[in-house]
Amino acid sequence: MKNQRNMVSQKNLAGRVLTWAMVVALCGLMGTTVQAESLAIGTTSVGSAPYVVSVGIAEMITRDAGISVTVESSGGADAIARLLGAGKVQLGMLNSFAAEHAFKGDFQFKKTGKIPVRALIWGNASLRQPVATKASGIKTIADFKDKRILGRRKVGRDTILVFEALIKAYGLKDTDMKVMTYSRPNEIMDAFKGRVAHAAIWPASAPNPLILQLQETVELSYPSIPKDKWDEVLGSLGPAFFMASIKPNTYKNQPEEIFVPGIQMGLSTVKTLPEDAGYKITKALMGNYDKLKAYHPTARDWTLEATLQQWSAPFHPGAVKYFKEIGAWTSDMDKKQSKVLSLELSGPVK
Repeated sequence: MKNQRNMVSQKNLAGRVLTWAMVVALCGLMGTTVQAESLAIGTTSVGSAPYVVSVGIAEMITRDAGISVTVESSGGADAIARLLGAGKVQLGMLNSFAAEHAFKGDFQFKKTGKIPVRALIWGNASLRQPVATKASGIKTIADFKDKRILGRRKVGRDTILVFEALIKAYGLKDTDMKVMTYSRPNEIMDAFKGRVAHAAIWPASAPNPLILQLQETVELSYPSIPKDKWDEVLGSLGPAFFMASIKPNTYKNQPEEIFVPGIQMGLSTVKTLPEDAGYKITKALMGNYDKLKAYHPTARDWTLEATLQQWSAPFHPGAVKYFKEIGAWTSDMDKKQSKVLSLELSGPVK
């Protein structure tokens, strides 16, 4: 994973988002084999970039793999991972941080225990982006002092980690500001509109539809992390994170490139999904890249290259079958797969 990622420019998304029916849950237990005739994707808030991409993925799998798929807005990645483990969804839009720790059964998943996550494909950077109202006067993280900050997301431990790492790098503590909690990005929008909060750590891809919508009524500013802070911030966050970039003029009043912490977004399942279903899904998506990238600007980053550099969780056997079929899977990848899988056979993570 490179330490810096360039985000793509905005495209017109009008008419691309489809309305999908809510799903009837399948398979209550993790050990039960998933029936692949009808699947549900657990994804993030309606209108968010991952949601839009999920709609496209569902459409493509239904059409090109012959497996009926619906989309269910299920909260953050941690919540989606737990739904995967409970069998309430069979596919999930997980970031690399949630996938890694769900698979290991540690950190935010200690109580839940190990979830048999299997990766299918990986894509764009999922940013943990500081966003502020222009009226707040916040230009850098140092300006969080004495302000009201939405820094703790109830359904996303990774967002809390980013908030803590950022203020630590600037010599601040949470007692230096009023730290507020939230669950979904829509709550950030309401807090900004109501002048309840000055800034937030926004879980988003770029360009993000909700930020684009909000900037029409609220003037925003976008604190960037300077390069002299990268090592300290990333050192606190761990290997699942990297420093991502947002191109100039992605948003209003953003003439310069912005650097913010990021993790990778991907489509995951569980090991009980039949191999043939995993193969068909991976082939339908990776084999039709031109169709996939048309759904949202961030979908352009859902490439074979991006997929095969991410090892936060093992790949599903069906995905491996497809990668071998097209000659993309190497002996070194076999070794990486075996190494990651060995963590599942070990005892619970302490």
